[in-house]
Amino acid sequence: MWLKIPDEIARPALRQLSFEILYRPFLARMQPDELESLIARHPNPIRAQKFRSASTSARDDAAIDEATASDRALLSRMDSELKGNEWLAGPQYSLADVAMTPFVERLEHLGMWNLIGSCPEAARWSRDMMMQTTVIASCAPADYRLPLDRRQ
Repeated sequence: MWLKIPDEIARPALRQLSFEILYRPFLARMQPDELESLIARHPNPIRAQKFRSASTSARDDAAIDEATASDRALLSRMDSELKGNEWLAGPQYSLADVAMTPFVERLEHLGMWNLIGSCPEAARWSRDMMMQTTVIASCAPADYRLPLDRRQ
């Protein structure tokens, strides 16, 4: 179950949040020729058009609310599973923990750690995972990440 959740629940919500919070401001700051060059190289024409539209349109707060609600529900589910367990799939570290770590890492990057804080067991697990040497080593350096624009 925990290996399917990232693909079916976590990533769609995170993609929407990332688009609204990170990519839309980034696209809006691009020069028109830069934007068109980026769009021309995009492999998916439908998503490329979404990039073009996003560069000139306002943030979609309804999409953010919907994705945030999905994330809250997932964190609540994680919290329930972690009650009485150190790890998501039971008493031992497993692929379930590996698969869900990018979810909490992206929430942190999006400045949404407060969502995790409302679920104490998920917060404990998230802090433990984010302090793992392998997780720290595998995160992209700040210079390679889109900055979070907190002005919106």
